Amino acid sequence: MIYNIPANINQTWVNDTATILFTGDTIPPTIESVTLDAYTTIANATIHVTVNATDNAGVISITADGSTLIEGGNNWTGELKVPSTATPGVYSVMIQASDAALNTAESTVAYTIVVPQAEWASI
Repeated sequence: MIYNIPANINQTWVNDTATILFTGDTIPPTIESVTLDAYTTIANATIHVTVNATDNAGVISITADGSTLIEGGNNWTGELKVPSTATPGVYSVMIQASDAALNTAESTVAYTIVVPQAEWASI
């Protein structure tokens, strides 16, 4: 980029052209780990999520399935509510980490929804 920069040098105003090279951050965050407090759960349960992420310039936000997690050093934590209408099966949580330059990293973690044991007894 080229900018015309007026400057006062030794009490004399000078109009000159300078070339300034901006090299932005292009390195995305690194998601070191994702931990769920339950990898097997039931519908309508709450899952606690902990994410450890690092970045050369600092992580500014982390979401889990679109919900913003709360920062505590390199660990970000939050809770996700499993829908009450969820049927048994394997699901995944999408984690997205962003830095100030809006570089992003993504990771997914699987969890399984099962039928509650009380329902098994009646089958």
